[in-house]
Amino acid sequence: MKMRDGWRACLHPLLVILSGIAVCSASDAQTGIPGHAQEKILFEDAHARVVEVTRWPGGIIDVAAEAHPAIIAVDSPWPAVQVSGGEASAKVDGTPGRPPHGIVYPWCQVLGPSGAERVQVLGSFPQHFYRIEYKRIDGPDFSAHWRSWYPWILAPVRRVPDMGHTPQPGQPFSAEWPYPLVYNAVTAAPANHFVRYEDAHVQLVEVTVRPGETENMHGHPYRSVYANDGAGPTDPVPTKQVNKTLHPVSEPPWGSREGRGSALPGQAFPDCLAAAPEAPHQVYNPDRVPEHFFRLQFKRIDGDAIRTSWQAWYPRP
Repeated sequence: MKMRDGWRACLHPLLVILSGIAVCSASDAQTGIPGHAQEKILFEDAHARVVEVTRWPGGIIDVAAEAHPAIIAVDSPWPAVQVSGGEASAKVDGTPGRPPHGIVYPWCQVLGPSGAERVQVLGSFPQHFYRIEYKRIDGPDFSAHWRSWYPWILAPVRRVPDMGHTPQPGQPFSAEWPYPLVYNAVTAAPANHFVRYEDAHVQLVEVTVRPGETENMHGHPYRSVYANDGAGPTDPVPTKQVNKTLHPVSEPPWGSREGRGSALPGQAFPDCLAAAPEAPHQVYNPDRVPEHFFRLQFKRIDGDAIRTSWQAWYPRP
């Protein structure tokens, strides 16, 4: 099975290979060519594990069976890939979350459990993506157990003064986000945005808005993927009120700002959103339970540049 480059061409057939993480090399009995892949755990707790996956061209890679649902986040095209084994299993995935109109990356998708597979990257550059694995789906149990699952939500946190509705001085960060970096969520609203991992490419942020709390005015300068399993931005509970009163110099050219990736058929969670940079805003949570989710922010979008820059970004070990 060979596929063209580009996420639109490969979404349905190619995503069947992503139900597991390649953790070792294997040799093909016919070719004898070893395959090379790497998983790098960026964050892990009792609830979830976030993994960066790189599969280099050539050879056969053994991909382990995956018993848990997961969300993938992708910000570059994929090379042609050949799969054997697990694609024959009864595996069901959610509908992909495509990025807002006018933006190619990132996109996201919820993947269901699957069996072991063998994968070969046939193109000239690696297959690269991020995977958020859920050891536990919070779902409807979140309301009853959030205090024991997330005791840090109620712990004292660092707070800074709210900048309010008066626009602050400073140079626009980018054409996509024409605001000064003083509004960046992790510094403007640190009581609600916790950086769990960061490198030159991505920033993993765990977000919560406590019962009865109003966030400081803040925004998100980077494109991102939301990962929600029971108390996030696509869940009707808690009810949240968004107050966006800080007007930009100019709005970005796209229309819809978010693209939702559906949960697995017959299930409510997890689901995901592919989002553009978000203008400064603040959220009030009037409910008796917190809002809680992960946000994987792309400080750099690899895009087509992965074809020529991958050896610098993702050198083969």
